[in-house]
Amino acid sequence: MEAAKRELREETGYETDFWELICNYKVSATKGCGNVYFFFAKNIDYVGEPTVKDLEEVELIEYESDELLQSVLNGEVASVGIVATIMLGLQFYHRLSN
Repeated sequence: MEAAKRELREETGYETDFWELICNYKVSATKGCGNVYFFFAKNIDYVGEPTVKDLEEVELIEYESDELLQSVLNGEVASVGIVATIMLGLQFYHRLSN
């Protein structure tokens, strides 16, 4: 979780005090190696410019949850890993909202 907090701040300039671990999975289930952790962050606040400047250029786009789902269903998300992340996040978001 500390790494997720740091990465959010470094790469986007946002922070929050609300973090929840959604789940974790093996990166390669057939090889049994590496873990990926999915966190949900809510009520994020912009606190300043991203602090890491040596990465590729990042463009932040804000979506409402229904717009985000539609972008996945329209095939606008190119990576299956990102699709999984979005879908898990939306499921968790809707569960918290009800």
